[in-house]
Amino acid sequence: MKITSFYPMIITKDQGEFKDLFEELGFAKKHEKDDVEGVNTLVMADSNDFRLDITQTDAVKQEKVIIRVNVDNLDEAHDLFAKHNFKDVSKMINTKSAKSIGMSSPSGILVALIQHIKDHD
Repeated sequence: MKITSFYPMIITKDQGEFKDLFEELGFAKKHEKDDVEGVNTLVMADSNDFRLDITQTDAVKQEKVIIRVNVDNLDEAHDLFAKHNFKDVSKMINTKSAKSIGMSSPSGILVALIQHIKDHD
């Protein structure tokens, strides 16, 4: 298993204010995903390809920053994080383009493990 990229993910009820802030900092929309009901994720990048996700959902009680960890094998990554006492904090999500799961360390650090699926419609 290898990490293919990682960067911050902001979880909020209203992504507009964060979108505006990061646009002023030189970030632009790279793409947007809304294939999970009630969740919209805006992926932004700057000219150096530093990335940031701004995820909007009503399911969050307060805004959070978590670490998005893209991997080439989600099952191996999940097992490795679990071996280091990370616990599942969300169910496994499978879409046409990715599968993911949220995990938390014993001290509360949150990660979103994500594996992209290359061959999809």
